[in-house]
Amino acid sequence: MGRVLRTPDRQPLITGMVGPTPIALLATPGPAAAAAGMPFFTVAIEAYQPPGTALTPVLGWNLVPWNLLSLRPIGAGSTTKITASDMGYRTRAGDAGGVVPYPALIADSIQLDREIPLDPATTAAAAGGATVVLINDDGHLDGIASSMNADGRRAEIRRGTKVWDAGRGLFVDPSLADLDMVFAGVATPWFLDVTTLRVLLRDASYWLERPYQANLYTGAGGINGSTALTGIRIPRTRGGTAGHPVKNITPVLIDPVKLIYQYNDGPGAIVTLWEGAKATIAFSGDDTTDLFSGTTPPGTYRTDDTHGLFQLGSPPAYAITADVTGEFPVAGAVTTAAAIALAMLTEDLGLAAEFVDADSFAAADSAYPYIAGIYFHPDDAADGAAAVSRVLSGMHAKLIHARAGELRCCVLRALSGTETPVLTIGPHNSGEIVPVPLPATLDPPAVRVRVAWQHNHTVQASGLNPEAPAAQVQFAAASDSYAFFGSPAVAAQFARPNDLAPFGGSLLVRDDVDAVAADVGALWCARRRLFDVPLPLELGVGLDLGDVLRLRDLTGELRSGRLGQIVGTSLRSNEDMMTVRVLV
Repeated sequence: MGRVLRTPDRQPLITGMVGPTPIALLATPGPAAAAAGMPFFTVAIEAYQPPGTALTPVLGWNLVPWNLLSLRPIGAGSTTKITASDMGYRTRAGDAGGVVPYPALIADSIQLDREIPLDPATTAAAAGGATVVLINDDGHLDGIASSMNADGRRAEIRRGTKVWDAGRGLFVDPSLADLDMVFAGVATPWFLDVTTLRVLLRDASYWLERPYQANLYTGAGGINGSTALTGIRIPRTRGGTAGHPVKNITPVLIDPVKLIYQYNDGPGAIVTLWEGAKATIAFSGDDTTDLFSGTTPPGTYRTDDTHGLFQLGSPPAYAITADVTGEFPVAGAVTTAAAIALAMLTEDLGLAAEFVDADSFAAADSAYPYIAGIYFHPDDAADGAAAVSRVLSGMHAKLIHARAGELRCCVLRALSGTETPVLTIGPHNSGEIVPVPLPATLDPPAVRVRVAWQHNHTVQASGLNPEAPAAQVQFAAASDSYAFFGSPAVAAQFARPNDLAPFGGSLLVRDDVDAVAADVGALWCARRRLFDVPLPLELGVGLDLGDVLRLRDLTGELRSGRLGQIVGTSLRSNEDMMTVRVLV
């Protein structure tokens, strides 16, 4: 019939395959319990069988629930799905994929936490993850855990409610489509012991925790670089325009004999070529697709814009730097911050479309069409998350994780007060609303906000041409220029206000960065509060990071109601309540 479990009120529960619909047999519940139904959680984790020997599951009687594993061996190079629940569940025949059992194998409470880092100087992606522990006391997961892996594979956590059927005296499993998606992301390497299989699930930013620059020189000569460059990353420029280029980058000398340099792994353009901070080398007028044939006149340079290359006609007397633009090999010229970040995710890092909320980037790009650009030298070891966050930080935006699994662009701004909240929270639907401390860098409020812009990618304090223009010498000596917003009101009200560390650097237009400084000043040069809000799971699981809520309380500053934004969530599957953290 099935396996005997216990419900939260310790009544015996038998799950199985009885009847035409999925069911759970239970001693008759009280009216309140019947009306509320029986909540449960499910987990689905994709697993991959690498090429090699096939895996044949253990098939002894009573070792494996029916339909948990196929009777056929899992072929090499194929995938399967591990499904489990905390109360026993199976999908319906009409669901996508038909009837799929989710046996009651979840051993411990699922712990799920997500949080947006609030400090503007923190460029990390928002963190999100969950821990799932599956029962393996009969060894039925041994073969899968030892022969397969789930690293980087899709994983989902859903929540549903079994509905009491008074006529038949049982709880009926809902359709898969009626379950709420609580978390979608990817699995990380799992850990198997005698009785359990422990799996840490991560948001899709896990895919980004690898070097952003994946293209390497082979050392084969020509465009593949000299022998000395073997295994070295190819430089990469993204963004910039002719009027607002990426500033003062150091290109890579890929052919020391022919004096050929590279600044991008795709198309691009040289806007200004600097020799010791002076533009002494003239463009020869020759733009070609093959710099390795022909010659460049002494004292000049020619370019191969198709491959992000240029060639000098004679050895330089001082260090060579350049102001450049850089295109994506496929997406082409992308020049605004949110659009650059999106193309970095989808093209450079190859993140699958299911893990990217492209609409959020498009909305941010429409609202804040700020010209941006960034350069990655081979010595830059930034991973994908850090690289994308560098671009977004210039507009004070964060890479966050949605419940459904996508990475979103979240532009943090002060609420205007005209937003429509997705939910009003107060004593009628919440537990006690508890104030919690803000990061020490944000409370007391900031008296000054500094936003870096027009980043100087090569700081040069010496070795410059004595005839270099004073303005370029000054620019070359500092890593960034700054726009700032100051608050006399904060200075007058607080004895020790904060002075925020500079952030940003990717924006290239002064008007744009002035707008960012004013917006961030409106957010952090004012007193903000954080509140932990306990909510029933039925209300909380449908909320997401960035959602706007209205908070009301019987006392204190929330008496008349305040709008706030969700910046964190915390859930435990064995509890009736979850917590959302709200910035007001």
